[in-house]
Amino acid sequence: MRSAQSEERGDVQSKQPEIFPTRAEAASSGAPSPIALQNVMASHHMVMADLGPMKIHRPENWPVTLPEQQGQFVTVAPHAGITESGLAYGMLLNGVGASQVQGMNIDQATGRLIQVMQKSNGVQPMGTPQPITVGGLEGRSVMMQ
Repeated sequence: MRSAQSEERGDVQSKQPEIFPTRAEAASSGAPSPIALQNVMASHHMVMADLGPMKIHRPENWPVTLPEQQGQFVTVAPHAGITESGLAYGMLLNGVGASQVQGMNIDQATGRLIQVMQKSNGVQPMGTPQPITVGGLEGRSVMMQ
């Protein structure tokens, strides 16, 4: 599952990793092997990660993998949480640039981000965007699958 989040400022750039197979490739690869909980459990010690347009706190044992090119996800996950079928444990960060949402309100900008994620990765929202606060700013969050 992935979470699409947008901020009122709209200054978070869009990113996604090229680690995801097509649906046909995933279906033909079979079930992923079991993962030991201790290999994916988040550390209680949080560290700062500077991602350029934003800073986040992440579990110390979940490294940040920056994308190879613009428009790809940033991955924050334990190595064992990344499978051939995609991300099993961790999180993906994505966003839209300010120029893509200029003049839009927060709900319209979130809708735009969802469209970008649907187009780039074939994911679908599991519900409607819900209000959240991100760094003291109003935002929206929706689970994607």
